[in-house]
Amino acid sequence: MDSTPNWAERRDVALLELAELGMALARELAGRAKGAASALEAERLAHAFDRISRTVRLTFALQSRLEREALQVRREARGDHAKQAELRHSQVRAAVRRDITAEASDREHERLLLRELDHTLEEAILYEDFATGPLAAVINRIRKGLGLPPEEAANDPAPNLSGKAAAATGPP
Repeated sequence: MDSTPNWAERRDVALLELAELGMALARELAGRAKGAASALEAERLAHAFDRISRTVRLTFALQSRLEREALQVRREARGDHAKQAELRHSQVRAAVRRDITAEASDREHERLLLRELDHTLEEAILYEDFATGPLAAVINRIRKGLGLPPEEAANDPAPNLSGKAAAATGPP
């Protein structure tokens, strides 16, 4: 594992240090300006204080802007993932629904499998690999969970049914 901090972390540390140094200097200049021996010295220190305090404000503004931008990037990424997940949900539901309709032994069995499909998809959509993994693998995983044969076997005229699938579809 790389022990060096990434650039964002380095930037945050540097901006924090810059703000702390600026604040320390601003405090020192403010104190010196209050105790200045002459009006000219007080004016010069006040001007320096103004420049340093502006730098501190700009440092905080920059950090705030960078945080907002990073948040926006994360929101956009979540939005993209949600769109991908919703599309995948529709694709998987359509594919497995067709298989359920073709494989169910009667209307009640079809309704039960469709309800189980919806529950399975509600849970599956929570996982990142649902939206990013291969579509066929996701479909087959869900088919297997419903007791249906794998997709390749779905088009086989004599599928080899076993376990839950055989019990769910009745005797061969």
